[in-house]
Amino acid sequence: MRIHLLAIVVTGLLLTPAPAAGEAADGPIPSPEQGWPQWHGRWRDGISRETGLLQQWPEGGPKALWTAGGLGRGWSGPIITGGHIYIAGDFDQECYVLCLDSRGNQRWRTRNGKAWTQNPPGSRASCCYADGRLYHMNGHGRLACLDAETGKELWAQNVLEQFGGRPITWGLAEGVLVHEGKVFATPGGPGRQDRPARLDQPASRRPGRAAHRLRLAHPRRVRRAETSREPGASGHRVHRRRHR
Repeated sequence: MRIHLLAIVVTGLLLTPAPAAGEAADGPIPSPEQGWPQWHGRWRDGISRETGLLQQWPEGGPKALWTAGGLGRGWSGPIITGGHIYIAGDFDQECYVLCLDSRGNQRWRTRNGKAWTQNPPGSRASCCYADGRLYHMNGHGRLACLDAETGKELWAQNVLEQFGGRPITWGLAEGVLVHEGKVFATPGGPGRQDRPARLDQPASRRPGRAAHRLRLAHPRRVRRAETSREPGASGHRVHRRRHR
């Protein structure tokens, strides 16, 4: 049975400098991709800006046009962009990212490490689409970048292993954020917690007094006119990785 989890405990914030003239003073910065390209949509707020929707559903709900099975086990919510649907699911001992067309036909399926088999078992995070690439983190912290058209893996790394983070009881469920060619994630780890650190700059890892467990957090980029700081998600450490 396919299970979708659309509620997350904590949403993190990344702050950006004040806007130029003519831009909105405050508020979330949307993904430039169309559709529903990441966790909770373009603004990561779970709100659709679509217009012309039904004000009242017919009895029994809208007509079902198609259904798709064989998507594995998990809690990953689908994303939709460019006429394609992307979702993650666990199959036996392995986690896969899947791409469907607008009629529910599977286009490709790519493995992203091990499945999460502890309680509750199943894939966790939603994918994130940006500039022709697809990003997904499995429950063990393996972050993969795929070619969205073919499913070919372009690079992958385990963020817990690289930054010394410790896994949480329920597995990682973070929908990573991609902004201006950088990938933001919150793996935790030892060191100072008040500055972002880039995954491609090992020198940015700073010694700390104690190791920290990561929490359920999804980075969200917002504009605040009064500040240019970029704190971690809900006070936790944020790491970013440039495109390659």
